[in-house]
Amino acid sequence: MIKNLLLTAFRNLKKNKFFSLLNIFGLAVGMAVFLLIAQYVKFERSYENFIPNRDNIYRVSLTSYRNKEVISATAENYPAVGPALKNDIP
Repeated sequence: MIKNLLLTAFRNLKKNKFFSLLNIFGLAVGMAVFLLIAQYVKFERSYENFIPNRDNIYRVSLTSYRNKEVISATAENYPAVGPALKNDIP
């Protein structure tokens, strides 16, 4: 049964060479892109794994408003924020 299926698939590959190569090339590109994205996600998720107590890391952001409209939202802050947070938050 499997032999007949493989023989039929091989005949179809030989019969439609261009479309077969196009499909195989598309599959190869899709798998390569998937592996690259998976590697990137793995790297981003493991970025802070070397830090002890990494569950207690927080990001303080600065959002600027003008007339109730957001102008910018960044991860930078004023120098006094660090000591103030250290004193106010246990």
